[in-house]
Amino acid sequence: MLVCIAKGFALFRTYFDEKYDLIQKFRGVELSSNRYNQPVDFMESGLMQRDKWDYWHIDVPFALNTDEAAPVFINDSYIGANHGHNGAVQVYAPKHNKTFADVGSLWQDDLGNKFTLLTIVNEDYLIFVSENVGESVENYSFVKKIVGNLIYLENGNDTEDILPEKQNATDLCRAIRHKAKNVYAFIDGKDRVVNGEIICDYAEIREEYDIINPATVAEDLRKQRPNGGYKCQPNLAEYGKPMMACSLVYRVLDDGTILTIFNYKKLMNVRVQKFMGLMNQEKLDVYSGGIWRYFPKILPFDTPEGHFDYSQPSNITAGNNYPRNIVLNREYFRDNNSPCERVVDYFRDRTGQDRLGFASGFLPVYDGEIKVRDKSVSNVLHLILTRKHYPTFTDKDFNEIKGVAYKKYFIPKQNKGSVYTVSFEDKKYLYIDVFENKEIKVPYQGDATLLEKGESIDYNIEDDTIIVSGEKGYAVFVLQ
Repeated sequence: MLVCIAKGFALFRTYFDEKYDLIQKFRGVELSSNRYNQPVDFMESGLMQRDKWDYWHIDVPFALNTDEAAPVFINDSYIGANHGHNGAVQVYAPKHNKTFADVGSLWQDDLGNKFTLLTIVNEDYLIFVSENVGESVENYSFVKKIVGNLIYLENGNDTEDILPEKQNATDLCRAIRHKAKNVYAFIDGKDRVVNGEIICDYAEIREEYDIINPATVAEDLRKQRPNGGYKCQPNLAEYGKPMMACSLVYRVLDDGTILTIFNYKKLMNVRVQKFMGLMNQEKLDVYSGGIWRYFPKILPFDTPEGHFDYSQPSNITAGNNYPRNIVLNREYFRDNNSPCERVVDYFRDRTGQDRLGFASGFLPVYDGEIKVRDKSVSNVLHLILTRKHYPTFTDKDFNEIKGVAYKKYFIPKQNKGSVYTVSFEDKKYLYIDVFENKEIKVPYQGDATLLEKGESIDYNIEDDTIIVSGEKGYAVFVLQ
């Protein structure tokens, strides 16, 4: 496989078939000090002809992504990845005359609520955050509306009142303090940092950052204000105390599979409510037959928009019905002891043939083991009209959590059923999905063990071949 780093982007080129290579790109792989979090994030994927040289050009695009880095949900707000805390207030105050020297100044509105000036957006806009009005620094909360005018209290240069004409909620950002970001190539088991272009066996993007407690930022910003004030807009992630340490390894295998190995650990006793662990935006209907979505372990359900059954692929492309907003909890589990852990999207052509599959989910390792995750998650999926896939790894509080998510493009071996594998450490996980009374045969090497299967699925192992059949359903095997 080929790895290339350029202008803050990372590109991975892997074999796909005799005509095409698979191109997958990431953004945010270099350290930055701009206003936004800028985590490592998925950017773009698709195919390029194998005989072409410009591998930054894609011939057949599959996905154009803007936000697939999964945040944590703490104290009623998403934070981390691309999210700052949503407790800040952006004010429109034309010609406010405030400068960087006023960042960190303290103000009071007509109700007596105190606000700290965080950011000079431009000559007309300012961003503030209120004092923490929560029970403690761990269980924080903020006033999200300024009433009347803002009167100067201290810690600034320009003491003239601020007269907000408009205001809106915005994020307190940056909210993550990066400690490391690097891309590594592995050759013969040894890793090396990638600075340009390299051919290797597989590669990793390693990212480490702390999520900052938003209730500690304003006070720290005021305390550290230099004499005469700041000379430029401070990077807010450098202020405040960390409340969670995050470690992510994006491992790109030579077959194009992307593993996200994540580990999150509390540094403060904050209230964690949910961690998604994975997100996918809607894919492009490049073969013109629609994107057909499949959830292996979800029962049919009804919403005001209609009846939905994703136990076999259903067309989710624009123009077809999709739930506007529903959270699928244990009421919708097909097996109450096995939460839904993956989704498969099939790209079809105009004749109804499956041309491409895209699978994503959580491997049954660490806190993603079936018996472990069964006790830590109740609401497994959030479906909304954007067609963006929002799974939940856990919706229980935790002190530390570790898991492995995966994303994989693959070629369906036959219509109305599919087979794909995901390798991790010394094991290979084999996923077989059957629709419309198909029989699927998969040759294998080594030892094969059934991990789980749907209730209507039969299987047999003979002569180094796994045979799966049934009306519709799934079977998962571990190969060693």
